[in-house]
Amino acid sequence: MEIYAEYFFLENLIADSIIAALTLRLWRKKTDRWRFYLAVLLMTLYSFSVFVPDSALLNSLPAKTVFSLIVVKILFYDSDKRMFSQAAVTFLGVSLAMGGTVTFALYILGTKGISSSGTMYVYPSSYPAVLICIAASYFFIKVFFLVLTDNRKKENLIVEIELGLGAKSCGLKAFIDTGNTLKDPVGGRPVMIGEAESVRSIIEDNYDETKIRLIPYCSVGLESGTLIGVEIDSIVIKDGNREYRGMPAVLAVYNGKFGFEDGCSIILHPDILEKGGVRQCC
Repeated sequence: MEIYAEYFFLENLIADSIIAALTLRLWRKKTDRWRFYLAVLLMTLYSFSVFVPDSALLNSLPAKTVFSLIVVKILFYDSDKRMFSQAAVTFLGVSLAMGGTVTFALYILGTKGISSSGTMYVYPSSYPAVLICIAASYFFIKVFFLVLTDNRKKENLIVEIELGLGAKSCGLKAFIDTGNTLKDPVGGRPVMIGEAESVRSIIEDNYDETKIRLIPYCSVGLESGTLIGVEIDSIVIKDGNREYRGMPAVLAVYNGKFGFEDGCSIILHPDILEKGGVRQCC
């Protein structure tokens, strides 16, 4: 089979863009545009390694694994170790689903082409079939994405909350992270983390020194560090038409952006919603 470089490049560029986009969307993660383009370009160029003489090493499982981790690191550059490892597994899963779907589509359509070693190519005389293969791949991976999203929703939820401190209050979107284990080392209260810009309106010039806490942590994109926190007077969790009061907690301030696609600016500790710690508002 004769392979035309321009078709090979275009087909893999489209496929790699879908893989990167779905991986980011699954984790509700935003990344810089140039990082997305860089990751997709590297993936596409890597597909040409099948034409390199003696390329067995480049196309070996260890080499592909290392390359995949590099791509995920580019896309999830500011994520902690937990999210990075989960994103890497998701990336590999979506890649495998894409390859399998293309192979199946080529077989069903009886089209001349290949889908092997992380590459895709459809013979130019059947170029319209490329669009069918891409569409079929997107459809099946989309279903795969929806199934995984439903599973994640069982563990991680997005809720509306209202924080009160003194005479001030603010409403925000919060992400309930079951992996958040931060506790106030002094009082043992659960710690939620908020973006500084989002919570500045209620904490600025509105707390006394007795409520300030120093929270050691090893997440939010860094190996370790200390966050400044403040005890919150009230927490109201809104779920549809119902409202609940959360148990006493500490709000730690993070000088950065979480990058959630849903606009969440609070990472909520799951203990705040545990049975017995939440009471329905009257």
